[in-house]
Amino acid sequence: LAALFTAAADVVDMNEQDRWLLFHSTNFDFSVWEMWGALLHGGSLYVPDRWALMDVRNTAALVREERITILNQTPTEFGALAPELIRMGGTADLRYVVLGGERLLPSTLRPWVAEFGLGRPELVNAYGITETTVVSTMHRVVPEDLEREDSVIGSPLRGFRAVVVDADGRPASRGELLLAGEQVVDGYLNRPGLTKERFLRLGDATDHVYYRTG
Repeated sequence: LAALFTAAADVVDMNEQDRWLLFHSTNFDFSVWEMWGALLHGGSLYVPDRWALMDVRNTAALVREERITILNQTPTEFGALAPELIRMGGTADLRYVVLGGERLLPSTLRPWVAEFGLGRPELVNAYGITETTVVSTMHRVVPEDLEREDSVIGSPLRGFRAVVVDADGRPASRGELLLAGEQVVDGYLNRPGLTKERFLRLGDATDHVYYRTG
């Protein structure tokens, strides 16, 4: 976690004045980002009534009333919430919307950007997997992205080594993404077979252990 938040600070400026919303279930690793993002920086974490979040009108009102500054959403969730926030006139307190957990199609953000731009809040696409401690790459959405129909996951966070390989495990321009670094876990508890399948060494000079993202 220390490595994650040290590296993520290059993209998301987190501080003690931030107010985070624990939007996601603790069964979803996105909640780790929400909880520790607040606690490690001395910020505030608002823990809502889970049932209240089932209605986007309640969620939008809560974001405004609790003056949330860093909001974390899957693209599907934000696709439902954004129109309601637009209808309410947005919120001046919101500094970042971090989008993760599934593929982001930047073109779906056009209505939001048309209303509020990309300066405040900043929109950040975060890609990651539980085995690499939640977030591995980040990308600030820029105007050019809105014309794309593919997802831009950005660059690996500081401390990661990323390699794309083909089906034979050779470096390639297209293929499977492998990730190595401080945030990569050692393997699966009591599951040596699966650990051997998903974690590997490429035999290069670095001898890093890479996680196969699939």
